[in-house]
This record gives sequence, structure tokens and C-alpha cells, in this order.
Amino acid sequence: MKNTNIGAITSPTIISIQSWIRDTSGKINSYILNSDEVNQTKIHAATTAIGNVGSGVDVLMSYVLDSNKLYKNAGGLRITAWGTGANNANSKALKIYFGSQLLGSFALTASQANNWKITALIIRTAVSKQDWSHDFLQTGTANQLSLLVGESTQDETTALTIKCTGEAVANNDITQEGLLIEFLP
Repeated sequence: MKNTNIGAITSPTIISIQSWIRDTSGKINSYILNSDEVNQTKIHAATTAIGNVGSGVDVLMSYVLDSNKLYKNAGGLRITAWGTGANNANSKALKIYFGSQLLGSFALTASQANNWKITALIIRTAVSKQDWSHDFLQTGTANQLSLLVGESTQDETTALTIKCTGEAVANNDITQEGLLIEFLP
């Protein structure tokens, strides 16, 4: 068999494969499988740094997940967020949410330059039920590491906001440098 190069596929191309399978009754069924269901797929990436403004809670970065994106059990999301904390004595609280579910709340260490990263996994277990886990890492003079697991009951038939918030005292006490969301089929 001869291989022929027919050109390059550029992103964001979704390749569909149609196949036919005979079920146990003898009926032939057609299935279409999209490439984003086969491989892990980036669905959002943001890398423009955003810092908190003054005192109070600010949304740093967010993404609205389309309704019905988590449509099958054992499918899910990987959320990766990262940033920095200012080297001052101000208190700094960082939170991450999946819909209305608070996945984690972290106090950044004061009086040191901080680098932080959160990685969260959301896995659908049933309709409107998800298992989740996250790990949090902060580096600086004093390091922090935490891991937490839990369950959520977010309605996947509605749009769900994924966000990080920062609560601090002065501008840019907390800066989010990036947010990456990946679909796990």
C-alpha cells in the first residue's frame, strides 16, 4: 500500500471517523467519533497576567464551560492555574471554583515572593455528579503543598464557570499568570 501526503492538518481541525458496527440483534449501527473525543484536548488557554485590584475579592481568570461538555461518565477536565504572590506583609487568599463548588482555598505566605500552581481534576461519575481532586503548590522561602479530594453536584446541562479569585489588600498582591483547561474524554 502506498502512503500519500495530502497536506497538513491545522488546528483547530476536528477529524471525524465514521464506522459501522453490527449489534447483537444483527442491526447495523453507525457511529461518528470526533478526534477531540479520542485525545486529550485543550479547550482554553490564557496567559495574560491578571492581578487583584485593591482590597476585596477579585476574579483573576475565568472560563465558561459550555453546557453538556461533560456528557459522559468517566470523562472530565484538567484545570491548571498558576501565578505569583507579592513579597509584602499583606494577607493573600487564593480560591479556585468549578461552577459554584469551591475546590480549594489557599493562604499565600506573607513576606516572601511566591510562585503558586493549582492542578485540579474533575471527573463525571453520573448525571450532575463529579469527583474532583486538586493539588496546590507554593514555592518561596517557605513552601506549601496540599492535596484535597471531594465530590460535587454541578449540573452539566448548564454552562459552568471555572475561575480563580484573589482576595488581598493592595494591587497585584496576587497575580494569575495562566489558566489552562483540558478536556479528558
